[in-house]
Amino acid sequence: MSVFLLLFLPTAWLMDRLVVSHTYQQKHKEMNELALHFVSMIHNDTLLKMDALETMADFTRVTLFVLDSQGKVTATSKHHHEIDPVFLTEEYVRTLQAGNQLEKNITIDNVSYTLTGVPMITNGSLQGSIVILNSLTDTEEMLQSHRQILYLAVIAIMSAAAGIIYWLSRRISRPMRQMADATRAIAEGQLETRVEVLSDDEVGSLAYAINHMAEELKRYRDSRNEFIANISHELKTPVTYLEGYAQVIQQEWYETEEEKQQYIGIIADEAKRLNRIIQDLFDLTKMEEGQLSLLPEQVDMNTICQSSLLKVQHKAEQKGLQLQISAAESHPYIWGDPVRLEQIMLNLLDNAIRYTKAGDVSIRVTTGTEQIRISIIDTGQGIPPDELSNVFERFYRVEKSRSRQYGGSGLGLAIVAKLVDMHQGTIDVQSQESIGTTCTITFPRLLT
Repeated sequence: MSVFLLLFLPTAWLMDRLVVSHTYQQKHKEMNELALHFVSMIHNDTLLKMDALETMADFTRVTLFVLDSQGKVTATSKHHHEIDPVFLTEEYVRTLQAGNQLEKNITIDNVSYTLTGVPMITNGSLQGSIVILNSLTDTEEMLQSHRQILYLAVIAIMSAAAGIIYWLSRRISRPMRQMADATRAIAEGQLETRVEVLSDDEVGSLAYAINHMAEELKRYRDSRNEFIANISHELKTPVTYLEGYAQVIQQEWYETEEEKQQYIGIIADEAKRLNRIIQDLFDLTKMEEGQLSLLPEQVDMNTICQSSLLKVQHKAEQKGLQLQISAAESHPYIWGDPVRLEQIMLNLLDNAIRYTKAGDVSIRVTTGTEQIRISIIDTGQGIPPDELSNVFERFYRVEKSRSRQYGGSGLGLAIVAKLVDMHQGTIDVQSQESIGTTCTITFPRLLT
């Protein structure tokens, strides 16, 4: 409202000044034209009597003074004899004697007049001057009437503006207060709190953003709680094995050396599993904090895929699975970190082998003009359609009741998604239950 008044009131004042100035200019212009007309009448008829001038002055409602070349008043319109020509100061007379016109606003007996003087010059010689006084009483009354209308308009506009501003401020502040209350509730952990979205404007957009924030916080909290439960179990299981079998060996509760070696093997396997969980957590934390750096170079994805298959071949043979690769005909070069690219492939192949009971796991590498596509295809149990959108989330497990028997920490695919993104790539999963799953990675192709 202060800004509105700061802009509007000076504008209203300026409009009033412009109207007053224009009105006075018009009045001076009219009087000047009338004075010139009187001078013209005298020049055209040197025998023109004062009666004719007085009649003209009376008709135009002005007071007429005729001055000689010395500045002395020689004639005055009859019905205005009460006005003393004392207002004709020496300065005004000198102006007229110098052959210059005179335009002034003066006050006589608390009445405002326009003073207009025009010299009468014949053949370059000053013969006298015509001076006209015109009362501004009617003009001032008219201006006052217009000013009152302007004041009423200003008051009406200010009242309307105040009402609109009050309504708008209430309309904006009410949802803002609701959002402030909701934000405080969310900060206190009440993540089910939602703000009612009442509009499509900026306020509505803010309300939507707060609701979205609450949903994301709730999802993150639920994911975190699930992670704590999962990771606690994942860590507790190998630690329990390590503690139990270490105690068996320490107390020599075994009967044969072969049994002892079996227990030592279990301890080694569980230590590896524990180390893998910890390493996955460490890698994911560094990626999310932007602290994991890549060492990029020109990489042939045919080579990465072949070396990854060799590393998982023994695990696949133990389950009786066939491994196949369909390499690209031309060298599919990309710009990336070979160690991290192999980590992507090993994680995906490990997942495919873990969830495939029979059949085969294959890799298909194809090249396009600007992209390279790597597909990992298995004949495993598949993923339910409603679970597909969540498989790359941290700590997410498909078929949670059976996931422990397959091992893993629930972090592998989250790490894969992060590493693919760091290589400016994309990953997509297509799956059908009881038929199999296809993971497709797309990388920008490096043209050589």
